[in-house]
Amino acid sequence: MKTNNETQDMIMISNEWLYSKQISIKYSTYIKYKNLIETQIHPFFKKHSIDTISETLIIDYLNEKYKKNYSHSTTTSIRFLLKSILTYAEIKYQVKHIDFQFIKLSHEKIESTILSSYQISCLDEYCFQHINSISLSILLALYGGLRIGEICALQWKDINLEHGIITISKTLQRLENKDQSTTKTSLMILKPKTLSSQRQVPVPKFIIEYFRQYYSIYFHHNEDYILSPIGKKIDPRTIQYRFKKVCGYYHFSTNFHTLRHTYATQCVEIGIEIKSLSEILGHSNISTTLNRYVHSSLSFKQNQINKIKKSYFS
Repeated sequence: MKTNNETQDMIMISNEWLYSKQISIKYSTYIKYKNLIETQIHPFFKKHSIDTISETLIIDYLNEKYKKNYSHSTTTSIRFLLKSILTYAEIKYQVKHIDFQFIKLSHEKIESTILSSYQISCLDEYCFQHINSISLSILLALYGGLRIGEICALQWKDINLEHGIITISKTLQRLENKDQSTTKTSLMILKPKTLSSQRQVPVPKFIIEYFRQYYSIYFHHNEDYILSPIGKKIDPRTIQYRFKKVCGYYHFSTNFHTLRHTYATQCVEIGIEIKSLSEILGHSNISTTLNRYVHSSLSFKQNQINKIKKSYFS
């Protein structure tokens, strides 16, 4: 254990740990960690010497996050960062061991919100009456399960109209610039968050027909981004804004990601094999698909139960 004069500062150690991670994690992950450390960990732990940090202090800290209604995902990420930083401090500076076996978070069941049949019909009505970028974006999420960043990163070379296949090899995000001399953030093309997210997605024939109509109007060059007639990147926030306006026209409100949840749930309900669905969605393991989507619809459960005949109980 270091003496008081040698005690390492939590802010210094967390920054040192973050610096060491730059070469082993994606830039988007680095920015996520950086923001959480600066906005969540530093403000609290700068008041405490690293020698005084204990299991009880961390539990109290995480409980405060729950009381303030922080999401389970955010709280889990904070716990991960604290564990990693303090393990680094233990190894490099011989600070006392913090046993994270005693610092456990509850397992939150993820409930996926999906669109009603009325909302789906409203979006269908709009999309098939308007051949434009927001309609195409909606259809690719609702009938292909694509994430918004994946849609914004698509180029014409990624679309195989003959076979009805879309190749997902990149995603687009707005992130903090490494060099902020010009702008604080910029749109960046990145690899998908996991290896399994790089995939080929088959889409229904009626989407390919829509694509052909859209292609005849907007295609310019093979390298162009499909959502822009001039090859310019479209910010996912712009798609979110336009989607909100379309929903508002039909007097309902939802998040763009709900389209992906709706696609997955409908695939389950019509009996698409789970392993195939998991690969189409780009999930890193099949349990994600099983836990989130299998039998997630109450109407589906009712239909299954109604298959039971009275004779079963005679």
